[in-house]
Amino acid sequence: MTTIPNEGSRIRVISKSNPHQYQLGGVYRVCQVDEDGTFRAASEGGWVGDFLQPEDCEIFGIGWDWLRHQLDAHALDLLSAFEGLDSLTLRSDVEAALIASIPDLEKAVFGVLPRVDEELAALQNTPEFAPDSLLEENFN
Repeated sequence: MTTIPNEGSRIRVISKSNPHQYQLGGVYRVCQVDEDGTFRAASEGGWVGDFLQPEDCEIFGIGWDWLRHQLDAHALDLLSAFEGLDSLTLRSDVEAALIASIPDLEKAVFGVLPRVDEELAALQNTPEFAPDSLLEENFN
């Protein structure tokens, strides 16, 4: 692992670059991260070991093989319409089919445009909105 996990992350111990009591292959939850990047982790039973080095661990998440055996057929069918692991994105072929299936697409688009334009205009009138010209002034 090259990144330092956050508290609450699940990790799997994969090596021993320093003497620690964690079981190789064991999965633990990070409970303390030190300023130097080392961290301590707890077992399911609450046991907390010594500090670990990031290179001794890997982030451990729920694997797809496990997950697909936990979900029903309907959920699996729904997930098959998406791509990605950390964040799901609708597959482009599914997106195109959905758009094509909207009855009277032209009417639907023109129906939402005024609302979107109003929301954008309201946003542009807030102090949080920074037009490109203001950004350019700060860099010149």
